[in-house]
Amino acid sequence: MKEKIKEIINDSLRRKIFYFSIILISALLLSFGIFQNKKEDNLFEILEVVEGDLFYIDINKNKVKDQDELFHLNLVNVFPSVKSAKTSFISKIYSITQEEAIELGKGAKKFSKNALENKFVKVDILSKANENKDYGYVQIFLDNIDYAKILLREGWGYSYNPEKYDYYLAFEDINKIHKNASISKPKITQPKKPEIKYILDDIEIYLINPTITKKPSAQSKTTVALALIKEIKKAKSTIYFALYDFNSQDEIYNALLQAKARGVKVLGVADYSSKQTEENKYLKSFDVIKDTSDTLMHNKFFIFDSNCVFTGSMNLTSTGSGGYNSNVAIIMRNKEIAKIYENEFFDMRKGNFQYSKTKRNLPKVKINDKDILSIYFTPKGDVFNTHIRPIIKNAKKEILVSAFYLTHKGLTTELLEAEKRGVKIKIILDAVGASSKASKHRILRDSRIDLKVENWGGKNHEKSILIDNKYLITGSANLSYSGYNKNDENIIIIESEKIGKIYKEHFNMLYNSIDDKYLVITPQAESIYSINSCTDGIDNDYDGLIDKEDPACTPKR
Repeated sequence: MKEKIKEIINDSLRRKIFYFSIILISALLLSFGIFQNKKEDNLFEILEVVEGDLFYIDINKNKVKDQDELFHLNLVNVFPSVKSAKTSFISKIYSITQEEAIELGKGAKKFSKNALENKFVKVDILSKANENKDYGYVQIFLDNIDYAKILLREGWGYSYNPEKYDYYLAFEDINKIHKNASISKPKITQPKKPEIKYILDDIEIYLINPTITKKPSAQSKTTVALALIKEIKKAKSTIYFALYDFNSQDEIYNALLQAKARGVKVLGVADYSSKQTEENKYLKSFDVIKDTSDTLMHNKFFIFDSNCVFTGSMNLTSTGSGGYNSNVAIIMRNKEIAKIYENEFFDMRKGNFQYSKTKRNLPKVKINDKDILSIYFTPKGDVFNTHIRPIIKNAKKEILVSAFYLTHKGLTTELLEAEKRGVKIKIILDAVGASSKASKHRILRDSRIDLKVENWGGKNHEKSILIDNKYLITGSANLSYSGYNKNDENIIIIESEKIGKIYKEHFNMLYNSIDDKYLVITPQAESIYSINSCTDGIDNDYDGLIDKEDPACTPKR
């Protein structure tokens, strides 16, 4: 009897264990199924790749290409695979032919078919098709990588979007685009020379390349800064300077102190309206007359021993003589030229600034039998209308412009007129200058003039125009109304085919260092698009935010 009872109990226990196991396994299977369903909630099959950026996605999972299941990648496009009005426009931006653009479109479609068609991928639906749009917008993730980035990095897509800040621009690869188009375009590389130094008789010209240096420097290591220090150390009797912006650059400051200590008379003129304070060491250490007016004493020149002048567009700052910005500097070892600058200097030393200065009829100075140099001071004399405009009006072949600001209406008019009569025009404009409401780059671009806005990090601080490879106009004056008509500036016009040739090489090197998409797009001065600007430790766009503090350096999606 006991045996029987024990057997019944064991049998009951076995049944309970069996049923419990069944329930447990069922629960596990059910929970696993639920988990899988949750895991696959945003996994959808790509039913068809229509174009490299356009897809039928099986959102309702019925294996049918429904009308409302057509989606386009968000903010990223591939090139058109058939000829259309868009083909010509896009081809110009990326420096390819229309036929090459079409081949890129076909290649992008093939690439997306291989990568996505009939596969289950993660999809984030951003919007669906509606009465205004035949398709919606999505982000697609392939192996947890944003597919838009994959297209861009592989050279099959572009993110042209001039109307809004576009995160995806940073992932474009122009070299791969050209490679995929099967064309032999030169790879865009950084030029290796930080500066060009060219000597013509008693004239030395320094052309500073901003694409080499990754950040500003408090040290004066550049060739042009070392040349300035050398002249300071050579000075025997007098050093006169007229400076707009000056700070850091201890090597230059110390060289001036040493010159003063050995008996050299060091006198200065400085702008005081916005840049400087009484704590500036240059103001404290030397005899300096300050211009306190609302307009600017914008010169950047030195005169040594009444026989040598150093001038140009370069300020004595970590971005100027420190080598981060593009600049033109000139040394002229000529007593006649030095006398011209001394007259201007001592007029300002008397407190005569801007329109209080004396108007002078300045002679042209012969460099040699072929080359001539002319010097002008603003605002007296109407330099633009009297001396610059006639040269532009007579331009026959080419005008190259490299500028920090380009806001002057008269200059813009002359450039537009020159383009109409067949003169080839190329322009490099600084990104800060392009952000000005008064900037004329939009008008010039609308007239099909090739104008690139730089994305270097360092500024395009030049104020230069080269006309017909012979007339180089440069100096301290921005290409603006204030530069030509209000501020104290010095403008130099060099008539020399040899110097024109050297400057043209410099200009073309800088122009080619800028991606062709910036013929249309205007990059922000401090953003992921401007090289080094998010790691250089300065406020490139003057908005009070430096590097990663600036939203343009840390885009959020």
